[in-house]
Amino acid sequence: MSKDEQTATQTRCGLCGRAFEPEDARQACRGCPMSRWCGMIKCPHCGYEMPPPRD
Repeated sequence: MSKDEQTATQTRCGLCGRAFEPEDARQACRGCPMSRWCGMIKCPHCGYEMPPPRD
C-alpha cells in the first residue's frame, strides 16, 4: 500500500495529509495533561491537532 492510500480505520491529517491509525493519535497525546478530557486528536507525523472525524 502506498502512503497515499488510506484504510477504513485511518484518519487523514488536515495539515500534512498523511494517514494514521487512531491508536497512533492516542499515543501522540499521551504526554498532554488534557488527553483524558480533550476531544481533539493529534497527528503523530506533524503534531497538528484536529477534531475527530465524524462517523
